[in-house]
Amino acid sequence: MLKSKLLNRYDFSTFIIPEELSIQHEKIESQVEDAISFVAKKHVVLIESSDPIVSGDIVTVDIESDNTDLNKSNVQVSVGIGFNKRIEEHVVGMKIGEVKRISIDGEAANLKVVNAQRKIVPEVTDEFIEGLNIEHVHTIKEYKAHLYHDFSEQLKKQNVFKIAQAWIKAGIDGSEFDMSEEDIAHKLQNVREHAARENSSYEDYVVKYASVELENPSLEESEAYVRKSLTRGIQEMLLGQSFDAKGGNEFNLETYEKDIKEMANKADQPVEELKKSYSFEDYLQQQYKMYYYNYVLNLSKKRIELHD
Repeated sequence: MLKSKLLNRYDFSTFIIPEELSIQHEKIESQVEDAISFVAKKHVVLIESSDPIVSGDIVTVDIESDNTDLNKSNVQVSVGIGFNKRIEEHVVGMKIGEVKRISIDGEAANLKVVNAQRKIVPEVTDEFIEGLNIEHVHTIKEYKAHLYHDFSEQLKKQNVFKIAQAWIKAGIDGSEFDMSEEDIAHKLQNVREHAARENSSYEDYVVKYASVELENPSLEESEAYVRKSLTRGIQEMLLGQSFDAKGGNEFNLETYEKDIKEMANKADQPVEELKKSYSFEDYLQQQYKMYYYNYVLNLSKKRIELHD
C-alpha cells in the first residue's frame, strides 16, 4: 500500500493548448490553396510563345557545327529542369528564330531556337472540380470546404496525442503530492531485483535504462533519472486513482488474478512465474497510469473539437 498521497489535484479545466498544437487556420488555408493549385496544374496547356524564353518553357532547338558529331535537329529542352544544362543556360532570353553562337565541349556551334512553348496554368473551374468525382462536391466552394475539413481532421489526429502528453505533464507538475521516501526506496529495491533477474548488475541496468533518454549518462545521472521516473510513476498512479469512479477499486486483487491468468496463457508461461516479474503492485501502477493517460487523452479529444 502506497504511503505517498495526492494532496491537491491540478485543475485540468485550466489547461491551455500550446499555440504550436492549436488548429492553425492560416496553415490549413495554405494547404487548401496548394491543393487547388495542384488541380489547376493537372489542366495545364502549352501555347507557342514569342516572348523571351524563361525557366519552365519547353524549347525546340537546332544545333549546327563544323563538327558534324554535334549537329542535331529538333532537340527538345525543358528549361530549368537541369537535364541539358549546357543548352538550357544559353536559350534563356532567346526568342523563336534567334541564333546564338555557343561553345559545346570546346567546339563552336550555332544554336537556333525553332520553337518555344509556355505552360499556361488555367483558373480552376467548377468543371475541373466535377471531374474529381468526389461525392457531394461539385463546385470550387464545396471543394475548398471539403479540403478544409479533411486537413483540419488530419491535423487534429496528429496533434491530439501531443496535446495529451503536454496535458499529462501539466497534471503532474500542477498537482501537489506528499511523496514518501519509503515508497521510492521500495521501488528502487524492485529495480535491483529486476536487474538481478536479468543477470545484470544494478549499475549496468540503471545506466542502460537511462540511456533510452540520456546520451552516455554517468551512473549518478542514471540513478537520478531512474529516481525521477519512479517518482513520476507513483504520481501517475495516484492521479489515475483519483479519477476512479469506484474510489480507487477499479483494479484490485480480483482483476489482477483474472488478468494475469490471461497474460500467462498468451505467453504460455506459468502464472506463478509471471507474478515474479509482474507483481500486484506493478499491475496497479500500470493500470492506473493508463487510466490517467486515457482520461487525459479523452479530454484532449474533446478539447480539440471545441478549439476550432
